[in-house]
Amino acid sequence: MNQKQVWNKIAKKYGGYHRKSWLALKKFLDSVDDDLLDLGAGNCGFTAPLLKRGIKIYAVDFSEEMLALAPREVEKIIAPVTKVPLKRKFKYIVAIAVVHHLQTRKDRLAFFEEVKRLLAKDGQAIITAWSKKDLGDSYIKWGEIKRYYHIFSKKELSDLLTKAGFTKFIITKTIGKLETNWIIKIKN
Repeated sequence: MNQKQVWNKIAKKYGGYHRKSWLALKKFLDSVDDDLLDLGAGNCGFTAPLLKRGIKIYAVDFSEEMLALAPREVEKIIAPVTKVPLKRKFKYIVAIAVVHHLQTRKDRLAFFEEVKRLLAKDGQAIITAWSKKDLGDSYIKWGEIKRYYHIFSKKELSDLLTKAGFTKFIITKTIGKLETNWIIKIKN
């Protein structure tokens, strides 16, 4: 089963999914005062509360089933995060738990290049990725479904960001009860 089929199946069975927001993500979202691009948005579980503040959300995901679960006010764009069919730039971009599902280095670099292309001058982005001790590629069972994960080192993330053309970024690790994540904050 390819990853698009996996996410469509997750949407149908589980109705979308997200956990409690990390402090860094909450602070970022609290600062948003303009349109937001949500890459790999799924059901917009993390970003939908911005609608109450009048923020327009552009949600990009390759899973039609996941996007169908997003609020109707969201501008939904069915596309891979490696090739976003938008020409405009955004002051704010988020990609929560997305980049670690991209299966090739080429796709991971293309993702960061798209963030670079779509991020406005003086814009900000926040990206999260799983952080675990075992680096590399694996399939991890989620219910009865196996999802692909690429576990990054901090150096690998830094190298990809630099290769994509970013010079202003900070990579930190957040450690929770159930998971550990890389938090990547980018300024353009």
